[in-house]
Amino acid sequence: MGQGQQEQVATSLAGAVSEEISASLAPVDAELERRYPGDPGTRQPVHTVYVPGDVFASDTIRSWGEKALAALDEHAPDAASFAAVLGLRDELAEPVYARVRAKLEREPIEDLRVDFEDGYGPRPDAEEDETAARAARLIAEAYKNGTAAPYM
Repeated sequence: MGQGQQEQVATSLAGAVSEEISASLAPVDAELERRYPGDPGTRQPVHTVYVPGDVFASDTIRSWGEKALAALDEHAPDAASFAAVLGLRDELAEPVYARVRAKLEREPIEDLRVDFEDGYGPRPDAEEDETAARAARLIAEAYKNGTAAPYM
């Protein structure tokens, strides 16, 4: 082979080899399919918010929604500016903007986690227990009032 030339290498397996490998992996594939059947087709949250246990309050979801709407109003107050920021085509600007605004008004947080680890930090057991009990009461109240995030 001359300088600068590379040897051609087959980039696929011979049919018989591929079939043999597939046959040997069939039981493993079947077990994986049984254990992990895939997406059930139910709703999946598009984002998760972690809030430290001592910061979580009865108005956390509402407050985050208000802040998100204020940021939208400041940085993209209308469909045209929203589209410009995101690079949306003109025909998508109005419907997408309307849906984003409605989502922030209706359900600004989809999945809320009250964090007693990284964001909470080390605390005495009694303090952590009291904070956890308070958070549990607030979550129960939110479910009762219909103000809870869909996933909590």
